[in-house]
Amino acid sequence: MHFAKLQIPSKMLLFADDVVIYQRETNLTNTTSALGLSVYRFNESINELHLQRSPHKCKSVLFTLRPFNPSSARILFGNNYFTALAAYKYLGITLDSKLTWKKYILITRDRAFAASNVLKSLFANHWGGNPATLLLFYK
Repeated sequence: MHFAKLQIPSKMLLFADDVVIYQRETNLTNTTSALGLSVYRFNESINELHLQRSPHKCKSVLFTLRPFNPSSARILFGNNYFTALAAYKYLGITLDSKLTWKKYILITRDRAFAASNVLKSLFANHWGGNPATLLLFYK
């Protein structure tokens, strides 16, 4: 069975060896049921194709503004439950459960500060990098 022909109630995104199965629903019970069935069928397809899976890499994030009990949204994958997280990094973007982008913005800010500090030390007036090296950065 090919993943394009996989009949699941949820939507699925594939990028290289990363898979996202998601469900947009207002009712948590319906969401969990649909995701559980989708993951079960996906797991069957993986087994039919004799592909390896990595249950320890499987995570879940519930995106909602409403308060919820994380134990009520557990999804079974094989013999294990997905690890529930408050935020997850996917394709370089950190998504948090409230979709505020706060964690992603903080990470991006910290990386920009680190890069600017390196540049400041290279271009200092009294000390810094060799002029030939600085020309490489300029070009």
